[in-house]
Amino acid sequence: MLRRNFSPLFLILALAGFFLGTAPVQAHDVLIGSTPEDGAELDQAPAEAVLTFSAAPLDVSPQAVLQKDGETIETEPVTLSGNDVILPLPELEAGSYTIIYSVVSSDGHRIDGTTSFSVTIGAQTAEETTTEAATTEASPSEAETTAPAPAETVETSDSEDSAVGWIRWAGIIIVVLGGFVIVSRMLRNR
Repeated sequence: MLRRNFSPLFLILALAGFFLGTAPVQAHDVLIGSTPEDGAELDQAPAEAVLTFSAAPLDVSPQAVLQKDGETIETEPVTLSGNDVILPLPELEAGSYTIIYSVVSSDGHRIDGTTSFSVTIGAQTAEETTTEAATTEASPSEAETTAPAPAETVETSDSEDSAVGWIRWAGIIIVVLGGFVIVSRMLRNR
């Protein structure tokens, strides 16, 4: 008799455990590095910017916009190569630049973020420097090479993670309340 009265409760708890306890964790991909690095100060302007993600973004309208002082600079469309989103850059003047990106992560959710860098010698200044270098000889001690620094991890925040958490908790509360209603009705009918 006791077994018959509590079978709906066990069914509800089993379903709740299946749907809520074994739900896969959906971790969104994150930007793990960029070239140039976020916050880098470069002597020469790069020909392209590369954004490297923790997994290959889906080929669903990936976007990256280059801005200087809030003004968008015309660039070629981005391309995908494995975990990398590649943004070709035009010849850049000296100044600070921001890349605003929006890609669809491998789990299907769109992730957005920014990375920035600055250029100390712009395209016109670089041409003048090349002309001056050709006319004068530099000693080997004056010629310096700089190795690129390792990629820096850039964290992105995603409000969808908190929304999934709230939805999961709402589901748990509904299941628990439903269980209490069923148990109270069964106890009243005894």
